[in-house]
Amino acid sequence: MHVKQSLKVAVIVRALRNAFNLSQIGLAEKAGCSRPTVNRMETLGDASPRTDTVDDVLRYFREQGVEVQVSDEEVVIRFTKTAMLNAEAGIKEASPPKKRT
Repeated sequence: MHVKQSLKVAVIVRALRNAFNLSQIGLAEKAGCSRPTVNRMETLGDASPRTDTVDDVLRYFREQGVEVQVSDEEVVIRFTKTAMLNAEAGIKEASPPKKRT
């Protein structure tokens, strides 16, 4: 069974967006596209995003240190040290400060 390209894109974009603690709006701003476009990438509807838009989103994550490899049967996402530190910054940014007792 061949895995559809739209499924691969949906898995990659959603996984990376969540790893970097980004909303769809936040990712859209960083990648230079719209929130509905990010939503389209993450869902398996009939409308598929343009290839150059997907490339722009993946380019943003590559700039953060993520390596993505896509083949017919698998997707490999590798977080370099830089990617992990960048993801940590996004996670900390959204975490509420701890209360001191």
